[in-house]
Amino acid sequence: MDLEELAVEPPVGKDIKALFNDGLKCWEQGNTAQGLAHLFAIRELLPGDPEARLLRQRATLEFAVFARGLGKFELAHQMVEDLLREPPDPSILLNVLVLAASVWRGLGSIVAALAFQARAELEVDQKDPRQVAWVFHQKGKLLTVAGEPEQAEEALVRAIEAYRAAQDPFGESKALLAKVGVLVAAHRFPEALTVAHEVLARSESLGHAQLELTARIEIGRNLVASGKAEEGLDALSEALAKAMLLKERHGQFLAHYHLWKTYEAVGDVDRAALELESARYFVRFVDEASAEADEVRLFEKGGTHDTARKDSLPGAH
Repeated sequence: MDLEELAVEPPVGKDIKALFNDGLKCWEQGNTAQGLAHLFAIRELLPGDPEARLLRQRATLEFAVFARGLGKFELAHQMVEDLLREPPDPSILLNVLVLAASVWRGLGSIVAALAFQARAELEVDQKDPRQVAWVFHQKGKLLTVAGEPEQAEEALVRAIEAYRAAQDPFGESKALLAKVGVLVAAHRFPEALTVAHEVLARSESLGHAQLELTARIEIGRNLVASGKAEEGLDALSEALAKAMLLKERHGQFLAHYHLWKTYEAVGDVDRAALELESARYFVRFVDEASAEADEVRLFEKGGTHDTARKDSLPGAH
């Protein structure tokens, strides 16, 4: 229902292939409403031949990816399960396994995520750079969560190289953002900031609005972690404005969360309280089991800052 609320009227007069291709373009450009409308339209179609059935499965897969990106992990999990039961066409099985690993990571079960990841690594075609990129990109994320930053960085370097070989700038930028998370986890904030600025420049030049938003959040929180609170506040405010423009609730939650933590750190109690209240509103749209969401939810249950998770400092996301 949350996603339907974001969508506009579904397009008419397009076949399933046009709906799929146009929907993906809208998504990459940050046009959430149109992207969702195209994907909803595809899910309404009843495939009458194997090609249409595969396109519908691919659309469901992309829809699940999109839901995950918006923090709707329960919805993404449901769609991944639906695909696994059908079962998925062999041509997208690897993608479904990688996404399943990502979704379970988001839901808080690193054990289940690693199990799907292990199966995905058995399915990968080492001669296909796209497949190598997908698998090692996800592996890097999982190893970061598992507290193994060195191995995570190795996996992400391999993923970035594979994305370049596949000439996939969108995927490469996403992997670079994952590398930012590894560098932050290792408290290598200046390096993390450099990579985040690189992603911002790439995203702006290629029109990848969603990645641009994430890069702005990363820049803001890394500036704060580097002791540059005022610059960090400016960057986070810009990120919030971008998230509002895109109507991206997960991004709005993260921006408000980091603004709250920063204002609290610099002693602006009143502004911190306002940002916390906004974060408490937007956390309802986030299914992800992240440190940020957990800390804000704790306030909903009457907890205090002292009892919140200790890993909710900048860099835990």
